[in-house]
Amino acid sequence: MSPKHESSEKRRQQILEAAMSCFGKKGYYNTSMQDIVAASGLSKGAIYWYFKSKKEIFLELMDIWEIDFSHRMKDILASGPSAVEILKNLGRMIFREAKDRPEFIHTLAEFWSHSVHDAEVAARMRAYYADWMVFFEQLVQDGIARGEIPPQDSKALTVLFGSIVEGTFVLYIVNPDLVDPERNWLLAVDLIARKGTATGDKQ
Repeated sequence: MSPKHESSEKRRQQILEAAMSCFGKKGYYNTSMQDIVAASGLSKGAIYWYFKSKKEIFLELMDIWEIDFSHRMKDILASGPSAVEILKNLGRMIFREAKDRPEFIHTLAEFWSHSVHDAEVAARMRAYYADWMVFFEQLVQDGIARGEIPPQDSKALTVLFGSIVEGTFVLYIVNPDLVDPERNWLLAVDLIARKGTATGDKQ
């Protein structure tokens, strides 16, 4: 990588980090390009050289988030000796990220909110969740096949796991003192692995 290209990428990353901080603190609609300019420490011209609009920055943050999370999920697949342990490690990774980088989880909330009003954002979120559910369901099916998770509807259980993650995120955003996300996730995985769902339906 040439020094010029490296400098360009560094500035681009600087802008994206500033934008994430602004979106996390003020929300998408209350953040202006001038806010991002001020937070980045770069000139207005420099910002517009890389991004033509606030929405373009927002969409790139979504892409980065999805790519980064996909890479992390692949790493998680090799992190444990069993499907249940991998599920636990996945939750540890997700919720530690939320604690260590509050601007990340607040920006994620902006992705959710914006998807209600913007078809392009909504389409990206649907595609992301579709990929995420495939990943989760593969783990669930593996756990059932190994006898780690009681036999049941793997798709329904996948939705349940996803709902626990997203619901915990919402509670944590609203009141971080209300929940211990990592502890709650580990408890949920253990309970489901031992007892299955309430119906105990088989595949």
